[in-house]
Amino acid sequence: MNKILFFLTTLCCLLTPCLMAQNTHAMEEAAKKEAVQPEEKLALEHIRTLRGPHINSPKSVIFSPDGSRFYINSLEGLETVVYNADTFEEVSVIRHEFGQDDAGLFLNGESTAFDYEYFTSVDADKRNCFGGKPVEAAFSHNGRYLWVTYYRRTWDHRASSPSAVAVIDTAQNRIVRVIPTGPLPKMITASPDGKTMAVIHWGDNTIGLIDISSDDPQGFTYKTLLTDGKRLNVSNIKGDRDAVCGHCLRGAAFSADSRYLFVGRMHNGGITVFDLETMERIGTYKGVAPTPRHIILSQDGTKLYLTSNSAGVVTELPVDELLQAVKNGGRVQHARALSVGRQARTLTQSPDGKYLFVACNVSTEVSVVDIATWKKIASAKTTPYTVGLAVSPRGDLVITTSQGRKGRGGHAVDLYRISPPAAPARDVQQNTGTEPEAVAGEEAKAPVTEQAGQSEQPGTEAVQKESPVSID
Repeated sequence: MNKILFFLTTLCCLLTPCLMAQNTHAMEEAAKKEAVQPEEKLALEHIRTLRGPHINSPKSVIFSPDGSRFYINSLEGLETVVYNADTFEEVSVIRHEFGQDDAGLFLNGESTAFDYEYFTSVDADKRNCFGGKPVEAAFSHNGRYLWVTYYRRTWDHRASSPSAVAVIDTAQNRIVRVIPTGPLPKMITASPDGKTMAVIHWGDNTIGLIDISSDDPQGFTYKTLLTDGKRLNVSNIKGDRDAVCGHCLRGAAFSADSRYLFVGRMHNGGITVFDLETMERIGTYKGVAPTPRHIILSQDGTKLYLTSNSAGVVTELPVDELLQAVKNGGRVQHARALSVGRQARTLTQSPDGKYLFVACNVSTEVSVVDIATWKKIASAKTTPYTVGLAVSPRGDLVITTSQGRKGRGGHAVDLYRISPPAAPARDVQQNTGTEPEAVAGEEAKAPVTEQAGQSEQPGTEAVQKESPVSID
């Protein structure tokens, strides 16, 4: 009996530390689980809709690099409207109309570039008298200059003749130069090294490269004209120029080292790559969903993100694999694609690099993609039919523009609060450039707005004034 008691006592002494250790480990793990905070979910809260006489078929929106202002391009209104990003008050309206008194904006009276001819009958001395339909925009010189492309000159109904791009001094909210382009320029983008501006001509399969290394807009000069395949003959072109456009070149992005230019082809498909050291076309990668529309470079420069309009898809392509595929053949092995909504148009990456925001035209929504998990994690309804989109450099605001379609929806700019903010990856003040100032003698104007919960909500298809056919 004593031997059994001794054995049990000894066994308890031996097992107690192990049991205590296991219990302690279990308690520690339980404590860790209790300490883990619930995962934050990003949400979009609609806070305002901007409408008014200057919001006429708004095509695109862009924030200033410091996030203090945003600019709306009203395509049919022939205006770029400037807003204060904190108060949402209208700061200035920049009119894109030119008469003979504005001849000084055209360097040495230039009305064309390269060998482009005029196929629309107009007197030679009246070619620079026109209204420009603003499409897209890009900044250069750390935000000092805003470049705005013109879909066409108002009298060029077939969009067969040279169009133009305006250079706006953001310190004065004033156009300081108008540079002729090829037919129907839409997208425009600046190289990371700040030396080149690429003007993408939807109208004839070409891209104009402008040397912007000068600090003086009068010193901006063309480098060369790139062609994707065969240049489209537009001398007798007919039909809808949104459809009759060759490859219909649209989205574009430079590589991080500014050596390569990637251009999307909405018609015929694929991403064409140009080597800007040799100024040659390397080839076209076809392994993406049809109708690639908008292209951006990831913040770390390692990936391209693009939307495919008809497919409603967002695609991620590693840049190094894409270059190898175009140069040597084959496919991009680590591409990812995700359905985000019907007719995916404009997209952008959040300042913290974690999310993609996508404007979906037909499903009338802005969709949010978590890049790490590659899932659509949030969405919010917009005014029909959304096309443009921008996220504040501060990561707290997303803005969409809606042109409308056949008299339904449109003529609206929707503002959404991002919660929690997609905080910038770096100090915003390091990328502000020149601080814009209001035009002398001009007072800020209160916009026509609709507060969330007080008026028509995004997603409703109220009939507004007649809207033109949506332009891609």
